[in-house]
Amino acid sequence: MEQAQVKELLLQSLEHERGGIQVYENAIKCALNDDLKEEWEKYLQQTRNHERILLRVFQELGLDAEEQSPGRGIVKQLGQALVQAMQTAQKAAKPEAAELVACECVVLAETKDHADWELITKAAEKATGKQRTTLQAAADEVGENKRAPVADVCKIINRGTAAIHAHLRRGERRKFLDGARQRVKQIQSHLCPRKLRLRGAKKKVFVIYVRNSGKIRLTILGENLQVDRCVI
Repeated sequence: MEQAQVKELLLQSLEHERGGIQVYENAIKCALNDDLKEEWEKYLQQTRNHERILLRVFQELGLDAEEQSPGRGIVKQLGQALVQAMQTAQKAAKPEAAELVACECVVLAETKDHADWELITKAAEKATGKQRTTLQAAADEVGENKRAPVADVCKIINRGTAAIHAHLRRGERRKFLDGARQRVKQIQSHLCPRKLRLRGAKKKVFVIYVRNSGKIRLTILGENLQVDRCVI
């Protein structure tokens, strides 16, 4: 396995976790919904723990955690752009709009985070000796405490009727029905062709999904809409 690629992966992953801390700190400031704020506060602590885990990996492998690279610089810029987007929204838009921007930023940050830890897991499988042991231990620790096991992603959806952009993991196309109050709108996922349908929300709706053991649990929160969960 190419050691330079492994080091670059670790450098970028560490930088992304540090940027993720800033993303969640700013997202929490944008959150109006108490449940959403509570979730993000939990994820902030987990992200800080991921930074600690990666710093331990650098120490055990004898690598410089502060070494810079072009790729690491780009990751840092991307994280800063997400933070700037939320700060701009707070200053220039209504609180509800800033909350929506924060949710978009969290989804983007989490998507990168998922990919990083999946790659670290793959790297551990290909590595040998101490590197294998160290990388696998880090991946296992994250798998035990990260939002089940690689991510929880929260997103605010539309302020209108029920337009939903659901960021779900790859898989077969499925449909969900919830309540009965307004017409159904089907929205294609950004990440896969899976569909989600929702009825009943007059204003903003939160869809929180947790991937766990190959299943997805949806928690739907909205004004005039009771909390509902379903597992697929």
